Amino acid sequence: VIKASGRTWGNHDLGSQHGPLARATYRKKCKDHNDTIVPRIKALRLSGITSYTAIARCLNTAGYTTTNNKSFYPQTIKNICLTYSI
Repeated sequence: VIKASGRTWGNHDLGSQHGPLARATYRKKCKDHNDTIVPRIKALRLSGITSYTAIARCLNTAGYTTTNNKSFYPQTIKNICLTYSI
């Protein structure tokens, strides 16, 4: 009914209100957080733990969380490794 009447879904002004500043702030937050995680990942890889699953498990067990306070997953570790060339 909404689409048929020509109206649109959602808040289309959100990106224009918060876009560039929010993205820059979030990028900085991620970089600051990853500056503490990357050395830990490097240390785990040097100690012989090389699989993304094992690294994620070690970080979760040690109590580390992602930027958004979530658990690490293998794909998260892979993304960090590719971003920082680990």
